[in-house]
Amino acid sequence: MRLRYKISNLINHIFRKDDYYKYLQNPVNNAMIPHENKNEARNPLKEEIMWARTLLINDPYFFSAPSDISDIEYVDAILETLPLRTLTKITIVHKKPKKGDFAINLFEQAIPKNIEVNRVIDDSVHDRVWLIDEVKAFSVGTSIGGIGYRLSFILPLPEEDVAEFKSWIKQVLDKHKNG
Repeated sequence: MRLRYKISNLINHIFRKDDYYKYLQNPVNNAMIPHENKNEARNPLKEEIMWARTLLINDPYFFSAPSDISDIEYVDAILETLPLRTLTKITIVHKKPKKGDFAINLFEQAIPKNIEVNRVIDDSVHDRVWLIDEVKAFSVGTSIGGIGYRLSFILPLPEEDVAEFKSWIKQVLDKHKNG
């Protein structure tokens, strides 16, 4: 009991509810600028998802590494971007990579075991959308592997569009769950 109390206090100290709600309501206007250091170029995205408990990422090319880096480097870049400290569940909707499942297998082996991972192969939504805690969503102008090569943006979706996306993606997930 005493250990549970200490852990609870530690979690509350690290993850203050006030900070979390401010984060969910914080408007953004982020450009991801081309940069030699691709990890640094991903900082605007990392800032937007840093407190996420759940992520749903719709990105047809999520597991498609750029041709100039290995799948191992690519998966490392994905893991460096995700908020592994707070994340409990991630759902990735993507199309089947042309290069095979090696990056997917690496990702599934490398992600911490306390994070539930769900993958759905579907490309009925063209845009790259990141849904955070089922509350806030962004249109991300390029796949995670393309960040830093060319100028791209992270644009918040209006509430109505978030609701439409959630409705659509629920149908996609239900279809794959039941089919």
